[in-house]
This record gives sequence, C-alpha cells and structure tokens, in this order.
Amino acid sequence: MQKKIHRLLSFSKNAIACISIQVLLLSMLSMGQSTSGVISGDVTDPQDASVPGAKISITNLDTGQQRRLSTDNRGNYRVNGLPAGRYEAKAEREGFSTEVWTGVTLTVAEEVSVNFKLKVRPLTAQVSVTDQGSRIETGTSTISGLMDSKTIRDLPLNGRDMAQLILLQPGAINSRSSVQSGTTGRGTRFSLAGARPNQNLFTIDGTTINDALNNTPGSAQGLLIGVETVQEFRVLTTNPGADYGRAAGGVFLAVTKSGTNQLHGSVFDFLRNDVLDARNFFDQDKPAFRRNQFGFTAGGPVIKNRTFLFGSYEALRERKGITRVAIVPNDSARLGLIPGQAEIPVDPRSQPILDLFPAANGKDFGDGTAEF
Repeated sequence: MQKKIHRLLSFSKNAIACISIQVLLLSMLSMGQSTSGVISGDVTDPQDASVPGAKISITNLDTGQQRRLSTDNRGNYRVNGLPAGRYEAKAEREGFSTEVWTGVTLTVAEEVSVNFKLKVRPLTAQVSVTDQGSRIETGTSTISGLMDSKTIRDLPLNGRDMAQLILLQPGAINSRSSVQSGTTGRGTRFSLAGARPNQNLFTIDGTTINDALNNTPGSAQGLLIGVETVQEFRVLTTNPGADYGRAAGGVFLAVTKSGTNQLHGSVFDFLRNDVLDARNFFDQDKPAFRRNQFGFTAGGPVIKNRTFLFGSYEALRERKGITRVAIVPNDSARLGLIPGQAEIPVDPRSQPILDLFPAANGKDFGDGTAEF
C-alpha cells in the first residue's frame, strides 16, 4: 500500500512538473512576437556625467496610463511593453530641474531613444522639450518599414486590402507564381528579401494569423480587410530579432486601434461599380459589377485613465459578372444540318442532350459550332 502511495505521489509530482513546463513555454511564446514598443535613454548632468536614481515617468497622452521607474547606476533606463501612441517622458532628480519631453510618438515594435540632460536649478524649474529629434533607431539592427494610420487611411486601396501596402517596402515583391486556391489559401503571396512566401510571419496584436499552410491570410476573395480597425503596421524585411525566430522571411506586425479618454469613431462606405469600366475583348455587353465596403468604428473610455473600449464592424457586398467562352452547337446543327454533309435526322431521344447546351450567342464558325 505504501509503495502504491509513493508511486502515486511521484506521478503527481511529475505531472505537476510537466504542467509547469508547458505553462512556462506558453508564457514564453506569448511574450515573443511582441508588437509593443520601447522607450529608453540616459540621464546626464551639464558635465555629461551620469545621474543615477533619477525618477522617470512615461505617460500615454491618449489613455493617461503611466509607467514609473528610476535610472540605474550608469544613469540608464528602459521601458518595455508600451503600446503604440503618443507619450510624454519626464525626468526628475533632487538638486536638478525637471525636464519633460512632449509629443514622443511611438510606433509598433519601435525603440525610441529619449535622453535627458538635467540642469542644476531650483526644484521649481522645469524644461520642456518638444523636438523629438532623429527617428533613426539605434537600438536594433533590424531593417523595417512603417505604415502609420494616416498612410493606411489616405492611400487608395483597391478592395481596402492593407496587404497591398507591403509592396511599398524595399525588398518586397509579389510572388505571382505561387498557387492560390481554396486549399492553399487565397491571400496575396509576398517574397521579402528573397525568402519564400511561406516563410513569412503575419501577426495582429502579437497573435499569429498565418493560414493553415503558413501562407498569407486572406478571405475567400484573397483580401485581408479591416483597414479601419488597424492603427498601423510594421514590416520587418531583414534581420528580425529573436522575438520572431519562427520566421525565416519577413515579419508583418499589425496593431489594432484602442479606446482613449476621448470618444471617437468613424462611418465609412467605399463604392466601386462598372460606370467607368471598359468592355472586355470577349464581352458582347459590359458585365455588371458593384462592390460596397462599409462599416463603422467606435471607441472611448469605460473608466477614465484605466479601462477603454473599441469596436468595429466592416462588411463587403459584391455583385460581379464574369464572362466565360464555350463552344456549343449552332442553330443549324441542332436541326441536323451540318455543312458538307447530308441532313442528319435528330433522334427524339437525343433532343434532351442537345437542350443541355445553351443557345449560341457569339461568333458562328461555319462548321456546325458557335460561341456561347
């Protein structure tokens, strides 16, 4: 009996250890592939000496959320896990004036360097800096391109597919030879810096959205829609960090909009039709075409400076005529009249088979066949 209890306890400990390892691995995966940004820098005095123990506060100007920390022994600080948005950075230290950086814009997966140089002044003095300075990222060797909300909103996109903006990045080309079908996925295929299309990684808010075969996600029409909901996205084309170790090609990082302390929203309707379309070479009449993409977004505070809500709805309605050319029997052949041959009686039992062919409405080839 004691041996059975001992084995049972040993099994329980092993099970708990396995569960712990799984939870740890899942937590590591959730921490990876982050779309959040970083604000880092150093604090120095007028003689460029480090100022350890300086109090740093980073405030999101849209939501009012604040992060506080102190500089280390070398006067350095680093704030991780910041969502994209507008920030204010402040540095304070006893015996020095307070310095404030306003209008610090942080984009998706970006590291911004904000350095402070404190002056020896009374505590009541405060220096405000409005120039953010250079936008060159010095904290990472990754080559990437950003599409901000204004670019996404203003550029004309046929079908409102934000994946089309990936082609604006250097080193990104459309892989036209890739197969697109219901089984392989209909998302647009891209090659970034020479990598295969199925080696790319697509994420929204840090969650992988690749399709079942690791290709570009897309709807039945091949569109990755939802432009109004996306705040901005970044395309990592070369040398992505270890956070994105799953992908050997490019990395697509998108973040959705968030509620703020101010109520905001939008209503949209994009219309495309056949009014200005030309007739196709094979069309006798211009086929009908009408596409409507419409919806709305809304966001605001639930609890000011603490809890926010944002939602959206987008719909696609399309009516489209597609011309297909087929060869069918002409009217004479249906009566048994074939050029160069004697009249062939039409057996009544074969008439239902002839009726399966639609009546010709195109060019007559003169050999008993015509176009439909």
